[in-house]
Amino acid sequence: LLGARDVVISPAGLHVYVVSETDHAVAIFARDATTGELDFRAVVRQGDVQGSEVVTGLFGAVAGDVSSDGEHLYVAGAQDDAVAVFSRDPTSGLLMFRQVVREGDAVPPAGIVDGLEGAADVLVSPDDDDVYVAGEADGAIVGFVRTSGSKCSPAGIGNVLDTVSITAGGSLTY
Repeated sequence: LLGARDVVISPAGLHVYVVSETDHAVAIFARDATTGELDFRAVVRQGDVQGSEVVTGLFGAVAGDVSSDGEHLYVAGAQDDAVAVFSRDPTSGLLMFRQVVREGDAVPPAGIVDGLEGAADVLVSPDDDDVYVAGEADGAIVGFVRTSGSKCSPAGIGNVLDTVSITAGGSLTY
């Protein structure tokens, strides 16, 4: 857990995720709801192979958030200029890599992703409809729509909403 930067608890309170900037990883713990005691379960690292997928987007991982439906964990990778998307097993808490969205990626029909440089934080909206990522180096917030009937595509992210730039004076530009 070198460089632990963020701690995220699943909505049911049964799992804890620790985001590590130095290890480029997410550590997974089971949590006893009565005592709060943690039991290490696994770690997912940049470069791990899960099935036919290679985990990416965790280089410089600094922040995470779990959707309130408990289906997905989103991780901001500052050095990857990216957000990594994982599906969660609600029973075990284990993660399966689904997608990475990076600065400069083409995301049809929205266009080119802009605003993720130095991805510094990630937040899922309370209604689970949107995911917001702060791009510190871009001075921007990028919004993504979670799509499909369950509000989530199999990957977890749908279309880019917009990029918001925050100027030194605090005003927003689109």
